[in-house]
Amino acid sequence: MNPVSLLNVDFEATIPPQLEAMRWFWRDAVIHPADELNSAVTPYLSEIRKVFANGGAEFAAFHIAPHPVFEFYGSRNTLDRPYFFEDLLKRPEVLPYLKSAQQRKPNTVRFQYAPVSAFDFDGLLAGTLFYGGAYNRFAGTPSEAKRIGNDFASVLFQERYDEVAIYSFLYAMPDGAPWSNWFHDVAWDFAYVGVDKRFRHVWFLCMTDTD
Repeated sequence: MNPVSLLNVDFEATIPPQLEAMRWFWRDAVIHPADELNSAVTPYLSEIRKVFANGGAEFAAFHIAPHPVFEFYGSRNTLDRPYFFEDLLKRPEVLPYLKSAQQRKPNTVRFQYAPVSAFDFDGLLAGTLFYGGAYNRFAGTPSEAKRIGNDFASVLFQERYDEVAIYSFLYAMPDGAPWSNWFHDVAWDFAYVGVDKRFRHVWFLCMTDTD
């Protein structure tokens, strides 16, 4: 089967059953840091870290090389189903870049996903920044927070709102608690994962604070 673009669904494509397909993918997967994104999001992370002073914020983006299994699930916006993100966060190519992944709870089996509209994502980022953490508040105006959130989203996917899939994934099965001990499990925990189908990027954004 020839790989297809993640922007177009090949309805004639077939892959092995899910478990076999994912074994095939992870055996052959080629994953590299997306350095251009990792450096470009620094302004937003710097502002979040100021207000989440007792916790932190981290971001890491990766490029996934062409593979029929990744194309099959990615083009259908169903990468949340075959334990793809759960397994990606265990990979040696990913672990060094995310403390949350390094401190993952050993009993975490499955993340709980909630779709996030790309049209709303900049506003969620702006609100998180503006209202701040446990003790610190954003020093600027709401419009300044909105601009910073918009700049962050623009770095990730410009105005290609229909070419990305974003999920919130803070909580995990079976206990419904945050999936990593990196999160403080109070009121200021956030975790997002995004898939850029044009450039084959998968990125993670995690934030936490505590009183």
